[in-house]
Amino acid sequence: MRLRVSAFLLVALGIVLGSTVFRDEIARAAGLAQGVFISNTPDQAVPVREQNLDNQGHIGVHEQGTANVNVTNASLPVHEQGTANVNVTNTSVRVVPQPSTETFPLGFLVDPGNSVSQAFGPIDASLVSLTSMRGEGVVQLWQAATLRLRFETDGGNVVLPLQQPLTLDRVTFICFAASPVRCGAQMNVIGT
Repeated sequence: MRLRVSAFLLVALGIVLGSTVFRDEIARAAGLAQGVFISNTPDQAVPVREQNLDNQGHIGVHEQGTANVNVTNASLPVHEQGTANVNVTNTSVRVVPQPSTETFPLGFLVDPGNSVSQAFGPIDASLVSLTSMRGEGVVQLWQAATLRLRFETDGGNVVLPLQQPLTLDRVTFICFAASPVRCGAQMNVIGT
């Protein structure tokens, strides 16, 4: 019983001293323990340094060069796996390069109750992103006169990876009349 009373008195003494004598020191210490949030734009990128460097200062890379494979058992069928290096000696075979990735960037600012529409492409889109979004509205993505994708947004960032490419050639953004601020965003339509 004495032990409990002694423990209670020590705790009570700590509370009294902490709230009276040491209150400024405790408040300063609490002010140092604040969370840190970094929000940089691409123009304000945080520089990073690669940690995996070789002796010449180049980024270390696994498995370099060409593997030498010798099959000594002719009765065992061997099939290639992974990426094959093919040398074509027949000049009648036509090689078509892969199309490059296209990006349609758009920045817009719209007053509440209004809309903006912008044609581009066409792009076989595989990713649509809206960043730095503010305001409330509807985003519509079109192919000619056909509405292909529609979604509402109320600020923040939206990243839509598409499971299969959609051919798109126009975007319309409608800012709701009830939006508390002007609507705006940076938009990218990425594809081939």
